[in-house]
Amino acid sequence: PEFDIFWQLALIIFPVMSITLAADQTCSDRIRGTLRFIVLRSSRDRVFFGRFAGVMLIQVLLISAAALSTLALVMNRDASLFTVALPDLVVLIVDLVLIVLPFTAMMAALSARVKSARQASLWAILIWTFMAGILNGLAYYLPGLDFLKLLIPGYQLSEVAQLSGWQALQLAYVPFLQGLVLLGLGRWIMARQAL
Repeated sequence: PEFDIFWQLALIIFPVMSITLAADQTCSDRIRGTLRFIVLRSSRDRVFFGRFAGVMLIQVLLISAAALSTLALVMNRDASLFTVALPDLVVLIVDLVLIVLPFTAMMAALSARVKSARQASLWAILIWTFMAGILNGLAYYLPGLDFLKLLIPGYQLSEVAQLSGWQALQLAYVPFLQGLVLLGLGRWIMARQAL
């Protein structure tokens, strides 16, 4: 039961936290002019993907710490559940890392384009809200366009919330593909953005 509660709360908390945590990947350095100095010693791709990987590593650590604290609650209730709970813990961490992947990639793309972390967060919320509304409306009136929902980061969260454990990995391809598309878009923006 502890993992079920953690799963339901984490599906809400970690994507929102990802938007705020990953908002300033490159924008403040570009405004201060330090990105120009960094790019003298490294390529734009290395900076872009390195910052993305760094933010993802921080999120993996935060997700793991939260999951381990949930495991501590399980152990506090019944220590004999350790061998049963450990595989579930690993699956939860992998699922949550995949879920925050497209949100972090979206923030990497926005950070490459806008001037501040606050602006990146605002644009992310606006784009996410309006894109979800428009694409859901199109899918409602034109059911053949239902596949366009795949463009919305986190659209599968309601379906994933009903699954648990290894079942949730059935939809792992959705955030992975969304993350790849958004990272490609962010790389394209970063390559053409003035420093």
